[in-house]
Order: sequence, then structure tokens, then C-alpha cells
Amino acid sequence: MRVSVAAVAWLHAPAVPVPPATLIGIHSFQAGAGPFGAIVVGFVMGGFTLVVGRYDFSIARSPAACAGYDVTLALANLGIPEE
Repeated sequence: MRVSVAAVAWLHAPAVPVPPATLIGIHSFQAGAGPFGAIVVGFVMGGFTLVVGRYDFSIARSPAACAGYDVTLALANLGIPEE
């Protein structure tokens, strides 16, 4: 069974906010927010991280995508006769 990079990225994307949310939740608990406050702060941080991460990945142009576009354009231009 083959697993594409996109499938792996899709499966790991929901797990991206977990470390920052846990870190901030533990920090807020140690700072005196209490258990409920720490959980709320952790969930808010997780949601914020998810939204910012999705936005970042949606607008970022990776070098691999640019290189793939350039190669595809160059190969397409090979088949077009010049006038």
C-alpha cells in the first residue's frame, strides 16, 4: 500500500497544535490558573495554532512547488513551436 506525502500531511495536520497547547496549558496551570483555566487556555491556544498554521500553509509557496511549476512550464514550452 502506497501512502502519499499529502495523505501523511493531512493525517498529521490536526496533531500540529497539540504541543503548543499542552505547553501553554501546563504553564498556565503552574502560574495559578487552576485545572479548568489551564484546560480552557490550552484549547484556545490549540485552536489559535491550528488557524494560524492552516493560514500559513495556505498562503506559503514552497520552493518545491515553484520548482515544479518552472519545470512544467519549461517542458510545455519545448512542445510549442515558435513563430
